[in-house]
Amino acid sequence: MGLGRLFARAEIPAGVEDQLRELGREGRVVFVMRSSGWLNLSFIRWLVHRLGWPALGAAIGIGGLFSLLIGGRGRLAALRAALGQSRAPALIFLRRPRVFHAKGVTGADHGQEPFRALCALQRAGGPPIYLVPILYVWSRRPQRLKPSLIDIVLGSTEAPGSLATSIAFLRNYQRAFVRMGRPIDLRDFLAAEARRAGGEGDGDAAGALQRTARKVRGSLYYHLSREARAIVGPPFKSPRRVREEVLRDPALQQAIAVEAERRRRPPADVGRQAARMVKEIAARMSPLFFELIRPLVVWICTRLYQGIELDEDGLAEVRLAANRGALVLCPSHKSHMDYVILTLLFYEKGLLPPHVAAGINLAFWPFGAIARWCGGFFIRRSFKGDHLYSAVLRAYVKRLIRDGFPQEFFIEGGRSRTGKLASPRTGLLAMEVDAWSEESGQDLSFVPIAIDYEKLPEGKSYARELGGGDKPKESFWSLLEARKTLRSRHGRIYVRFDRPISMAALVNGPQLAPPGGDGGDGGGGGDKARRAFIQSLANRIAYGINRASTLTPVGLCAAALLGGEGEVSAADLVRRLDLLRRIAVHGGGHLAGPLVDAPLDPDQPGPIGDALAALARDGLCEARGAGPGLAPGALPGGGGYLVPRQRRPELDFFRNNVIHHFVAFAIIAAAQGATPPVASGRAGDNAAAAPTLESDTRWLSRLFKLEFRYRVGARFETIFAETVQAMAALGLAGDSPQAPPSALARDRLFLAQMVRPYADAYRVAADTLNSWTGGDRRAFNKSALQHAIDQVAAGRALPESASKTTLENAAAWLAAEGAFTPADAGPGDRQTVTPEWRDGRAAELVRRIDRYRP
Repeated sequence: MGLGRLFARAEIPAGVEDQLRELGREGRVVFVMRSSGWLNLSFIRWLVHRLGWPALGAAIGIGGLFSLLIGGRGRLAALRAALGQSRAPALIFLRRPRVFHAKGVTGADHGQEPFRALCALQRAGGPPIYLVPILYVWSRRPQRLKPSLIDIVLGSTEAPGSLATSIAFLRNYQRAFVRMGRPIDLRDFLAAEARRAGGEGDGDAAGALQRTARKVRGSLYYHLSREARAIVGPPFKSPRRVREEVLRDPALQQAIAVEAERRRRPPADVGRQAARMVKEIAARMSPLFFELIRPLVVWICTRLYQGIELDEDGLAEVRLAANRGALVLCPSHKSHMDYVILTLLFYEKGLLPPHVAAGINLAFWPFGAIARWCGGFFIRRSFKGDHLYSAVLRAYVKRLIRDGFPQEFFIEGGRSRTGKLASPRTGLLAMEVDAWSEESGQDLSFVPIAIDYEKLPEGKSYARELGGGDKPKESFWSLLEARKTLRSRHGRIYVRFDRPISMAALVNGPQLAPPGGDGGDGGGGGDKARRAFIQSLANRIAYGINRASTLTPVGLCAAALLGGEGEVSAADLVRRLDLLRRIAVHGGGHLAGPLVDAPLDPDQPGPIGDALAALARDGLCEARGAGPGLAPGALPGGGGYLVPRQRRPELDFFRNNVIHHFVAFAIIAAAQGATPPVASGRAGDNAAAAPTLESDTRWLSRLFKLEFRYRVGARFETIFAETVQAMAALGLAGDSPQAPPSALARDRLFLAQMVRPYADAYRVAADTLNSWTGGDRRAFNKSALQHAIDQVAAGRALPESASKTTLENAAAWLAAEGAFTPADAGPGDRQTVTPEWRDGRAAELVRRIDRYRP
């Protein structure tokens, strides 16, 4: 076929051809497409030939001159014949031809008649008829509400003319892709309709057949429309129209009226202020601009990274969720590349790129304009108490959901400087939930996404910030400085998706409470059950991100190298790597592709040797004992690795990328190694009571509740019992015959060292209470950080414990425990240590933490 070589460049999802061949063996196949046209007809003919089937027996719905070329195959008689003895596949177009119909085919034939004929054939018996909805997409040009001059000349995207089809196909055939929907088994469909009829009789058999045909066609049309919208998006609207629609939101209009009355200003003045806010927030997505900038983005990504390992199965689930309703993508946030990578992947894989929520600090020129054209919308970092701004943002989010645009926001609020997932923020999440509760005509799915890197351009910057350095301010000049990053390679990127969380399935009927409050603190003003629901959803998303994360070779090596201080022998390193990999596999963790069956000996070629060599090149570890002629990082027998003490915080970022795979084991190992408590003589002191492994583990897990995301929906007792059982299965139990006592003790000590930096940091924070004279919370955090730096210099704490983020979490934990007064003070309010904590409780906490520091 002349176009065969061009069609062969299309991306056909894995398994589609095998599924079609299986359907062809079991019954008769009828392809269903949205719009008629010579290119769609030619593609189906090529696909049929590729499958090794007889030539296309019928093509119903083709119009214009092509209806003359196919002759009788455009008639219903040809459809009946194809599905009869000839066993040939057939094709039905749902949309009527734009010009004129083939002779002998009435307008009705292009509506219900083909499906009524199929229903009649199936009801008469014979093999099952499978209706296969299929899309062949070669153009991403969205439909416009008002046709442009181009649409008038070339035809709209819904019904393109032959000229538009030819131009678009020749420009884009190399990036065309195929989407096949779930086939409809017509025999099962008719049986289900008969059961629904429920014995009403066949008084109007012709009418019943017509109604069934209408339902079949409607189901196919709806599915194909949803699939097409997931690819090219809703009809294009100008920025001015978007602003007008946002400002017409009833809840926003009510907020404008309330604000006008409160300020005693005319509603028109407040309305103009709201319009300026919409302009400040809104994206101005331009498909044309994105198409123009795409080659540059691809070049940057290929320059920086060696490739992307994509979870194709997870993406297929995301695609199904996009057909059900709007998407909200919730990726982990470790780098500015996160939203670049996701936007590019969605576009390349045939999904509409998301509208991305970004901080207003990124709206500097020219990045702000570029980001808006690519779908970015900007939000102020803080707007607590600004009811008008909250109402404007809520209305804008609601408009995105109503129009069906996918969105993307980071549940952590900002980039994680530590490498592990930060505590989830609920402000924007609450707005999304409230907006859906008002616009719940369609589903809304939250998609947890893990994006993992082997190396980050921002790595050194994060280490400086955690050590107390200032965060670099985003600006045009910082954008110019970023060009230096292009000089080096940063390994691979791993993108995985957890199962989408459907709001319709989650809520299961009753809607949530209506929006309330200012939205800046998680929706405020809502009832307790609503806030609990949103917090539970946030925790579920965060846990889903961790569950989807990839255990990378660099992360695995970092965790093994930081399992203690001093040099690690090659033999101990291999043992640690093996233990970590076994724990991850036992817990259902996702290993990077090359790591699944890779040798763990750094002397052997493979991902472990490559990762260690890369870390050595970056100065994050030193290979000891390497002889001349050896590959970088290779170690002969007796060699070892040493992590320079001052570089531990930077390497700790990569350990924290994967620590959630091991944290339950690490906490139990720390509890197993705890020293006996020293009675303090205080009445009711839990530390003075005889501890058990379970009680020690419970106390540690509560101490670190702000650091780690525990399994959602499971009780502590369940997780504890399962982890103890897993440790026994992996040879980590006290009576395990798999390992001698000395090796068992080393393994437990190694695991306990994973939470040692957090124990050090929380100990420092508690110790700071003893000498702190008062001030705001920022002053306390600064004092704790300086105390941690002093403890590190004295050798009494690990360098990675002097982390601004971890110490802030420790201060928040102390505040929740009542260490500060007044308890409800804000970040800038003066606080002091409560008498109870100054009189001994802080010292007791220090002593108790010391029990678990190996």
